[in-house]
Amino acid sequence: MLEGLHRNHPQRDNRAPVTLPFLRQITDALPSICSSTYESLLFKSSFILAFFAMLRVSEFTTKNKSDSNTEALQLSDVVVSDCQLKINIRKRKTDQRGYSTFIVINKYRDNASICPVLTLKKYLAARPAVSGCYHLFMHFDGSPLTRYQLSAMLRKSVNFCNIPNPNLLKSHSFRIGAATEASKRGINDEAIKKCGRWSSGAFERYIRIPW
Repeated sequence: MLEGLHRNHPQRDNRAPVTLPFLRQITDALPSICSSTYESLLFKSSFILAFFAMLRVSEFTTKNKSDSNTEALQLSDVVVSDCQLKINIRKRKTDQRGYSTFIVINKYRDNASICPVLTLKKYLAARPAVSGCYHLFMHFDGSPLTRYQLSAMLRKSVNFCNIPNPNLLKSHSFRIGAATEASKRGINDEAIKKCGRWSSGAFERYIRIPW
């Protein structure tokens, strides 16, 4: 009953989208606020992939450092070629049967500095081989990237760039921004649903136009 009432009277979602200009700004800021070149590359590649793959935060980060959850992206889930990425999403939030989904992301030719293909290739070249550590996004010591760490670094980079209303930008803002950008570019609803792995019209709440 409570769940039904919540769905009939949803709270207003005031999270703002990470737009393409914001994505460029916050990734450019990372070298100035991260503790090392590797950490900067780790967060840059996670930010960019979160946007271009419309990822839910649970699909590429863990709850904490000791979380052995294998639903988050693993190194074996990603295949990189010269012009595209192939990613295996192990479990979709809306798929109760736990079927995996493959998505393909092409090279972003409008701006090489935020191209998901080029950025992830650089990250994978720098990623150390640590025995027993299979998460795609991990720190140099082998510990996985956590949701808290992602949110904290996003907050630091947004504040560093003096982006207006920084409290409205959350980890889910990458997914919101990608859906908004796709709609602005005239991509049809079915294609957006497929890219974002939505099974219903819920994706419409993610499109923030004008923005």
